[in-house]
Amino acid sequence: MAAPYPIDYSHKSGFAMPNVGHEADTFTRALFKIGTSAAPVHIKTTTIPLFEIQATTALTVATQVPFSVTMTTATTGAYIRAGLFTLDVTNVRLGEWSNALKAIVKLNTTGAVSGLVSVICAEMTLATAGVGAGTYACMELQMVCPNTCIMSAGTSIFRIDISGLSKAVFDGNDAAGGYLFDIAGLAEGDTKFFDSGGSPTADGGIRCRFNGAVRYILYADDAS
Repeated sequence: MAAPYPIDYSHKSGFAMPNVGHEADTFTRALFKIGTSAAPVHIKTTTIPLFEIQATTALTVATQVPFSVTMTTATTGAYIRAGLFTLDVTNVRLGEWSNALKAIVKLNTTGAVSGLVSVICAEMTLATAGVGAGTYACMELQMVCPNTCIMSAGTSIFRIDISGLSKAVFDGNDAAGGYLFDIAGLAEGDTKFFDSGGSPTADGGIRCRFNGAVRYILYADDAS
């Protein structure tokens, strides 16, 4: 069966379709496709994924990215997603955990960074002019509640779980322990984003860090 698009196996990238992106006509089918909604591919072995990349590098400069997707648009009023992962649970009960997307960073025994390491980086560069409407956020969390939906006692917008044999270290006292979040780059003062004015009372607090200083988000035991 002939390939639907020209393929060049001698390209320096190893595998390339040089004419894709230069055609004036609209694509009528996916460039890469595995299965269809009517005839999906059945996974029969838990250790064999449909698509897998195993890579390594000895480079010590610049940024290494084994998988990259860039979506560029110049259209007005369009709805754009650069990527989409969907876990479609068709009226069955899953196991103890399930995710539409999971990311992991392993530091193993002596792994470390000189600056910052994170599992997910959500970064937005705001426009420098001409923004007059809209809502902008680095992270959007949606809980869709359809008609007659059922809530369990464990339903929440987000969940934080500290695990491991040494999790008591994270729960240590003051600066020796971990934080709910770490905010940097903003000034502290009366009526500012981090408002230090007033003398509130509370039943307790949740530890966070602001510009390197330990602070506590106050909470009350009841709504009164």
